[in-house]
Amino acid sequence: MTTNLNLFYLYQLPVPRLTEADKEFAPIVSRAARLICTTPGFDELAQSVGLTDHAEGAHSADERARLRAELDGIIAHLYGLTETEFAYILSTFPLVAQAAKDAALDQFRRYAPVPNDEQLAANIRQGETDWQELKVAACWNNFTNKRDDSMRSNVVEAVASFLNSREGGAVILGVDSTKTIIGLEDDYKNADPKQPGVDGYERYLRQALNNRLGGEHAALYKFTFHHVGGKQVCRIRVEPSPKPVFLDGNLIIRDGNGKRKLTAQEAIAYQRQHWS
Repeated sequence: MTTNLNLFYLYQLPVPRLTEADKEFAPIVSRAARLICTTPGFDELAQSVGLTDHAEGAHSADERARLRAELDGIIAHLYGLTETEFAYILSTFPLVAQAAKDAALDQFRRYAPVPNDEQLAANIRQGETDWQELKVAACWNNFTNKRDDSMRSNVVEAVASFLNSREGGAVILGVDSTKTIIGLEDDYKNADPKQPGVDGYERYLRQALNNRLGGEHAALYKFTFHHVGGKQVCRIRVEPSPKPVFLDGNLIIRDGNGKRKLTAQEAIAYQRQHWS
């Protein structure tokens, strides 16, 4: 290679040099490993990055396409690209199918640290996934037309499930399960009648999470408020916890596009696999 390329120039390229301390490191390595380790010859590599063997590799075309799109979205953010810049770069690859480009843009929006209103609207249109859960409210029940503490508990459970996941996720409040934007006007009034609005609502949610999950996890979730469809919604971005987070003694994890409470035996196995 050095015959045709001076390494001095190569090292000047603004290529992100990640270490295991970077939060993007594990997601990139795990996805790349699943794309590469699909035959027995790669078992040693698979085991070195946490896979059992090549059986955990991505074998189906759909799964491989999804992993590639996720890698594209994650890496585009590493380079600090805007959505417009990333879309332009994708447009310069005429042989790449439009569906693959659209999937990469969807993942770019998913991994935006703080998505703008348009990006969040696009995320909402994807519905509930393994990385996103929609909640109509945290305290006001539109069906019974009264305050409902079980709705707050549902939000806490969703946050707990993302804390216990490998990559975290987001809980979006003010949107129902059909992706209809409901808004938070009634929730604001009931969460903090003395200060209805963004500040009172965030304080209400933080207190609920700290009371049930423990204040030591407060740095792992971030609140942002957005206008979508003419109404305000709240996004709670949840980072993965470095240790198990229990809710009333139970370990809750993501299960596809939902969440699940583990049995005692399942919890022991999950902790060994996830945090060991």
